[in-house]
Amino acid sequence: MTSLPHGCKAPRVGTYQVSAGAKSHHARGGVEIVGDGGNEGVSYIVFSSAADAKLDWQHANLTNARVSAAPKTIPKRSLVANASTTARSGTTTVRIGLTEVACLVENVIVEGVSSSTTNANEGDIPGAVALALFAVEHLRSVQ
Repeated sequence: MTSLPHGCKAPRVGTYQVSAGAKSHHARGGVEIVGDGGNEGVSYIVFSSAADAKLDWQHANLTNARVSAAPKTIPKRSLVANASTTARSGTTTVRIGLTEVACLVENVIVEGVSSSTTNANEGDIPGAVALALFAVEHLRSVQ
């Protein structure tokens, strides 16, 4: 994979660090593709079975996230989660908005994520949707 959508530049492919909760639901591992210095990306969390992925989905920790329905173009079971966090830039604390568009595709949880330093409440929602769609299409092309 040489490029991501939505102007995402310099993609880096790596191992996604699966959470303890996902491991307890039989996650086999994961892959992440990060671009723009970590500001955008996609991730795939692979489970032993579709039932295991569904169980993990049902136990997602969405604390402090504002959750809404994903657009109809995203496969169902899906959601959009917006949140904010802080980071240090030199001696200044910066608030960062985050958006995750996630969906369940058979035994894989697919996520498109974007961030924003200009909107502390959410990332780039259209960008996260585009990344999630890209990730789903890519997953289907290699299945």
